[in-house]
Amino acid sequence: MVGTMKDLTSRETEVLYYVMQSLTNRQIAEILKITHHTVKAHISAIMRKLTCKNRTELALYAQSKGLSIHHQDSKQP
Repeated sequence: MVGTMKDLTSRETEVLYYVMQSLTNRQIAEILKITHHTVKAHISAIMRKLTCKNRTELALYAQSKGLSIHHQDSKQP
């Protein structure tokens, strides 16, 4: 079964925005104040839900679904 963006939690969606910006797990962890292991777990869950094989595929999928690289709740300037 192929998942959709609606299947993601709000945190997974937030992590996905940062993946789209090509940030590393450690950079995402620093911004979100979580461990890089937790970021890795979120990315694994996102890939499983959206049936994507890698970060590039994730970013392309999200972009094709209309997600913007600029998230209104982003903690980055």
